[in-house]
Amino acid sequence: MLRAFSGLLLILGAVGTTACSDATFDITQDVPASMIAGDPTASMMALAGSTAPQPLPIDINAATNMRHTGPATSARLKQLTFTITQPAGGTFYFVNYVAIALVPQSPTSTLPSQIIAVLKPVPAANTIALDPVPGIDMLPYTNEGADIKAEATGFLPPEDTTYVGRVVIEVHF
Repeated sequence: MLRAFSGLLLILGAVGTTACSDATFDITQDVPASMIAGDPTASMMALAGSTAPQPLPIDINAATNMRHTGPATSARLKQLTFTITQPAGGTFYFVNYVAIALVPQSPTSTLPSQIIAVLKPVPAANTIALDPVPGIDMLPYTNEGADIKAEATGFLPPEDTTYVGRVVIEVHF
């Protein structure tokens, strides 16, 4: 299950563009395809764990500079979805719980590790949408160079499963 959401660690690598309003704009990024190696013998074996922290390479200041909006005042996770592309018609039936957290890189940071999205229970659907935790400002974490970490429980599917995703961050200025 740890491998199941390793692709999430790449979701914030490049800054996409979307619509702009008077005081906010969205940064949208596709999650590249990731494969969960199937294991026909482990379908009933419960797994739990988390991925190693990975860099969160998003530059909100660059995004505000590109839009000439002035400095960002906050950034919040707006949407995080995953869709299974293989096998055809596949679902997330093998996942029970998913959480995504921001983790400060610096050991001297005063920022706490912070869960920013969670889904429990995970529906047996082709596309899942994690629930953003309200009120979490990602800006201090991105300014400091935080890592992201995925935690999941469930079991390995019996066949190789590929998924893609999409993340949307709302930036306030």
